[in-house]
Amino acid sequence: MTGAAGTPGRKGVWTIVVAAGSGSRFGAPKQFLELAGVRVIDRSVAEAARNSEGVIVVVPPNPVPNDHDPTVTGDVRLRVVTGGASRSASVRRGLAMIPDSAEVILIHDAARPLASASIFQAAIAVYIDRYLNVPAAKPPSDKDLDALPTNAEEIRTALLDLLDQRAEIEAAAQLVARHLRLGHPVEMLIDTLTFAAVREDIDFHSLQVIEASARQSAAWGPEPGSEEIEQIWIGAVRNLAAHCPTRRAGQQTANIALRLHRGDRVFEEEADAS
Repeated sequence: MTGAAGTPGRKGVWTIVVAAGSGSRFGAPKQFLELAGVRVIDRSVAEAARNSEGVIVVVPPNPVPNDHDPTVTGDVRLRVVTGGASRSASVRRGLAMIPDSAEVILIHDAARPLASASIFQAAIAVYIDRYLNVPAAKPPSDKDLDALPTNAEEIRTALLDLLDQRAEIEAAAQLVARHLRLGHPVEMLIDTLTFAAVREDIDFHSLQVIEASARQSAAWGPEPGSEEIEQIWIGAVRNLAAHCPTRRAGQQTANIALRLHRGDRVFEEEADAS
């Protein structure tokens, strides 16, 4: 995985260049427009190829002007696949083309043609340092769950209480596993974690984790007790629990705004005792 002077190399690195967008907001598929005489998609693919062993390019399902497939030079393996109805569906189609030998998978937006080699290398280095060198967290065992509640509403209440405390990552994961292994609805779990997320002062990317988990969970199907769905939601709640609780200033602001909207008096001076 490393090249000269200890810097990350290309071997084992595969990049998915997502270029399946319709460009509805921009007014045209911008990835196929030219930038200084070179198509945007070709610039993105070329930089991905310089930093990868292989590149998967996900293109629109319907032909658009100037959408001929990109090419690369050298020994980089290039594969082109048609995208889906959404970005997540397109990424999944790209992932399906990744070989088992891949060690690092990067996902790059074709409409970002100026990403430099240093950005690719930094992303690879972060992945190697933070993820490949960290032992995988095991899912909770059935024995860990024996003493937990069985009623779905009780599990929800206990989970929200845990997310109101610090460093309850594994306990939260156990409650999620309990909920799913008992066959309770995934939708109820999504509602609970969404509420827990929006009440906190967390960044947009943390909220995206919940959204992405819901999409991936739906893609695997409606069966709540499947191992894949359980892994998705255990990962999501561990990530959320690592950020909870916060000061919740945003929630306080929203409550004040709601009271003002109703015409409530938020603050009154005490009557003069004299």
